[in-house]
Amino acid sequence: MRLSRNTTRNTKKGRNRMKAARVAMVFAMIAAMPAVTVLAEASNPDILTRMQIFMPQRAEDWDAGSGVELQARFWSSKSFGTALSLGFDSWAAKSEFSDTSDAQGTMTTSIYGNMTVIPVGVSALYRNNVSDRVALVFEAGVRYLFLKSNINADVVTDDASGTSHFKDKITTDNVFAAVFGVSVESAITDTMSFHLGVGYQLGLTEPHETFSGEDMGTTSFNSPMVDVGVTWAF
Repeated sequence: MRLSRNTTRNTKKGRNRMKAARVAMVFAMIAAMPAVTVLAEASNPDILTRMQIFMPQRAEDWDAGSGVELQARFWSSKSFGTALSLGFDSWAAKSEFSDTSDAQGTMTTSIYGNMTVIPVGVSALYRNNVSDRVALVFEAGVRYLFLKSNINADVVTDDASGTSHFKDKITTDNVFAAVFGVSVESAITDTMSFHLGVGYQLGLTEPHETFSGEDMGTTSFNSPMVDVGVTWAF
């Protein structure tokens, strides 16, 4: 997240971004098609509730991320299943302070806040029963990340015309992402299991940041992640 006097829109990137979004949407629709079949034939459903910790790869933009996810999982057999997911995450923006000077004057910028992320999506699951009470679960899925910005930028300029102060939010495009993970699930009771997993979130589209209507460039929600939770069968 960087602000400058010469921050401008890049219309060519904007067109490329729209094309990438369309490709990602087609990918998501194709990925969801087998889910419909699995859900129609599913039995032995369960619910997974998990807490997630994200370790953003774009360290210059993000400090950390965390959240919760609820999955309704439908198993068509002992090994194969599909999950419908809804989450609520918060990504802390990298706090920044800069003070720059040039021939026109000085500009002081302060950036702080967080991004609320609501991921919605579907996953394909494969379960390998290691023993009667322990299973490995592999997951591959697609998420659409709805983004609501609480990231503020305060800009103070001092030039020949005087001193001015401006404050606005830095907004970011919604984004498609793929998720991949593997977890260990250990039975606590006949209907409850402990869940511990690791995974990776990979952006399928390149979200742009905007400040006061001007394009600031791209950011990323790519991140390794760790999750812990509980499943309930019914």
